[in-house]
Amino acid sequence: MNTTGHPLGFLPIDKGQEHNIKDTKVTFGTRGPNVSWALMKKTSPAIPTLRAVRKHTELQIWTLQRGLHHSDPLKEKDIKILHNAYIASNIHTQQDGREVKTKADGTMDVVTKGSFNILTKGTLARWWNNRSYVRATQEIW
Repeated sequence: MNTTGHPLGFLPIDKGQEHNIKDTKVTFGTRGPNVSWALMKKTSPAIPTLRAVRKHTELQIWTLQRGLHHSDPLKEKDIKILHNAYIASNIHTQQDGREVKTKADGTMDVVTKGSFNILTKGTLARWWNNRSYVRATQEIW
């Protein structure tokens, strides 16, 4: 049984069946109050596609790198990889000389606006009034 498509990806039938059972019940299992055998029957044919999507996602963004390989986690190595990805993306670098063309293209200062609303529009007072009430302090046994 070969679920990967690779030449060396064959498994014994019983081990392959265990993978299928795990995927059906756990990994891609149906959950919630409306679960039924009919729903499981409908979702089971999609499992190979869901496997392929999950594997593609893992290879793109390394979501479950430790789940694919049995090895000890290396925090320093993982943090270094994440650090290098942030540096390469240039998300946190400021680019001088950029200007907005129209007012609609600009961004709103939500921190200042939110702070102003908290102080002037009674948000903090309303919050406190909704949570301030008489509480009992004695215990009755």
